[in-house]
Amino acid sequence: MGTLYGVLIGIFILIAHHFLSRRNNPYWGGIVPGIYLVFMMWLFFIKNVEFEFRFVLGFLFLVSFWGDGRMRVKQKRKKELERIAIKDL
Repeated sequence: MGTLYGVLIGIFILIAHHFLSRRNNPYWGGIVPGIYLVFMMWLFFIKNVEFEFRFVLGFLFLVSFWGDGRMRVKQKRKKELERIAIKDL
């Protein structure tokens, strides 16, 4: 049952990150990777958990997900500007 809760929490975090990454303000999407980075630093320095490469992969995944969301926001803005330019003609 604990594994199920962990999976559901992970899915919720990814959905929230997806939503925040697509906001107009780019800093909203940096919240989840920032929290992840602080949590991993806490694990390494306070709890003395051994370094594993999957922690780096998790951070890179979140940052790339954030970058993808930013790219989609820019594309959406560009399409809106094109529609406005067509209507102005």
